[in-house]
Amino acid sequence: MSNSIDIRHFARVLTVWAKAPERGCRGNGGADASLSRIQLHWRPDPCGPDSHLTLEATSADGRPAIRITTSEPAPDDPRSGQRVVVPIGPRTTSDSESAPPGRDAEAMCEACGAVGTIGRAVRTHPGGEPVETHRFCNKCWPEESARYRARWTEEDRLATERFMRQRNPSGGAGPGMQFEAATWHEPLKFVREIERALRESVNLSPQDLDEIANDLRRVAPHLDGEMPWEVEAFLHRFGTSKNS
Repeated sequence: MSNSIDIRHFARVLTVWAKAPERGCRGNGGADASLSRIQLHWRPDPCGPDSHLTLEATSADGRPAIRITTSEPAPDDPRSGQRVVVPIGPRTTSDSESAPPGRDAEAMCEACGAVGTIGRAVRTHPGGEPVETHRFCNKCWPEESARYRARWTEEDRLATERFMRQRNPSGGAGPGMQFEAATWHEPLKFVREIERALRESVNLSPQDLDEIANDLRRVAPHLDGEMPWEVEAFLHRFGTSKNS
């Protein structure tokens, strides 16, 4: 839940790959035939470069994860090399491990100086290593996280401008950003994305929806404030424990 994923965009990219006349799949691995990277590639223009959707094994907050990178910009985000990190693997039933990252009872809020923070904004290198971290309390999180999101998004936009105008020939994926908080802001945003995807007929199986709903139930006890009604309505509709 620490990274917002544009489900519609990645569904569109997969559809483009599936329909491309010139397409393929490549991967890398060791002698044991295990794969650490899978790349779907296709060539929209026979005379142009390949486009790709790459899935790489990595880790996030101590959990196995998949880093997803695509050369195709989303309609509402013109940056090339979009990158998100998706945690995977079995979850434990431990409250401490099911709680979302971001909460630190001993950290000081950078904005107001209060002790005890519930969210962190992280700027990362292209490889995923954090280079800048900011922590905030519940009261300051909405404003401060929005400020850093706007600042870093503008930095990325300007970097893309320099690359497109050939002022930065290196190209490639740029720095990333992560926003993690023990609040309802990200779950609410995620549910709204799912609801939009359902209205636009993106194929999500009942099992996918149940898993998403159950993940929300697991983190709910650790989030501050009242559950938003949109999230509550979503949990009434989906999840194996909705009737318990």
